[in-house]
Amino acid sequence: MSDFDDLPELVMEGLNVDVDVEPLLVDALGTSALNFEKDAGDNEGNPLTSQPTRPSPRRSSQRISMAIVKPGAIEKQRRKDKSRARRAWRRQNTPLPALPLQYRPSNCAAKRHARLQFIKGKLDSSKLPAGIWVGKRRTRPSQRQWTLPELKEEGFRIIEWRGDEPQVLVDSEGRIIAVLAGKPSDPDFDGAIARADAAMVHARIVGKLNGSLPARPEEHRRGIFSAIPCGVSFGGGQVEPGNLLHPPKKQALLNDLLDNPAIQRLAGFQSSCLGFYFPRVYEDYASNLFPLYEHSPHLQPNFPDISIYPACTFNLGPHTATFDHTDAANVPYGLCAITALGDFDPRKGGHLILFDLKLVIEFPPGATILIPSSVLRHGNTPIVGEGSGSYRMSMTQYCAGGLFRWVGYGFKTAKTLLSEVGGKARKEAIDGKLADRTAQALALFSTIDSLADDRSSVFGVSFRQ
Repeated sequence: MSDFDDLPELVMEGLNVDVDVEPLLVDALGTSALNFEKDAGDNEGNPLTSQPTRPSPRRSSQRISMAIVKPGAIEKQRRKDKSRARRAWRRQNTPLPALPLQYRPSNCAAKRHARLQFIKGKLDSSKLPAGIWVGKRRTRPSQRQWTLPELKEEGFRIIEWRGDEPQVLVDSEGRIIAVLAGKPSDPDFDGAIARADAAMVHARIVGKLNGSLPARPEEHRRGIFSAIPCGVSFGGGQVEPGNLLHPPKKQALLNDLLDNPAIQRLAGFQSSCLGFYFPRVYEDYASNLFPLYEHSPHLQPNFPDISIYPACTFNLGPHTATFDHTDAANVPYGLCAITALGDFDPRKGGHLILFDLKLVIEFPPGATILIPSSVLRHGNTPIVGEGSGSYRMSMTQYCAGGLFRWVGYGFKTAKTLLSEVGGKARKEAIDGKLADRTAQALALFSTIDSLADDRSSVFGVSFRQ
């Protein structure tokens, strides 16, 4: 008997996602092969460098305890401090792995999530748009922010979610394609959320004061809010992947955020959610990123011993709400992890909109959601009550598809590969047929029934009850 046999059939009775995805598939089949041959970048105009952009990241420093020491416990506390100091010294003097090699989903987490609620629709993931290596960017929609009343008038379904109990979104074939992961049950996590929130607000204020961020957020492809991407990407005329480069003052803001223990904890949770709900996708990330970092030691992932994701963006707000868009530069079958932060009423604004599915999902501060952002059109409703001090930010992690393309081509660009003798034939063999790559990508998505076995297969631990 499957661990998931006793799940309710639907979270929302009668939820019916009738989406005609055939035109999207036809559009996707006309893949951007020309862009591949020209080595179009995934860095979206941000400069890259082959040089380190910051000191080698260190692991989180020990936490400062504010507890009152009871009488007679001074010596015991002193011994603990010495032991803690020794462990800290060993951590600081031990080389860090490039990725979280030792990640294993905990059994307690598996038990807690064994009775997953799920939202089922008539979407068939096999008909979602995707290129060979990166997603297919669609015709740019009008840059507008949809309000909740407008979406209701358009027939979108509102999904009420408190942000604590996980739910999964499955397609018509039972594949898990998105997860409302929520947050850990650990009460200390709320404190980490508050500290991460404060750190990002501080970064926005300091950035405005020192001129590294504009006084008024500038409009860009995703919306009107301050955003700083960082990590490993590909493009910008580079012949190999590089680290996203920023001016010194902005890089200093990033360094403070990346070294913040609360930010690191959010990053670790996002990465763990990828491994927990999408174990085979996680495994595919590892099989591409391990050789990438081994071949190119100059690359600096943001959280080397914490998260498998090579890049992240701090959307600093103050009113982060994205337009209808896709993140076409990301791995098509990859999952973008999004954690909402701020102070706003999630019932009134800040919703996650999934346009292809006609779903509007409440997205409370502190909650995390994972979606295939390269292929699903998504955006946010604006928050309500901006004049009363409300604000919204988010932290996202993702992976550029160009990194996998560069590894797949033998650590070289498509242009370089094509310039070699027999390069065209090798490139065609590596790219394969789109139908075959689509089938391979779909096989990475677990179903409700296969999730426990997929976890066991990838991580070598049984999670069956």
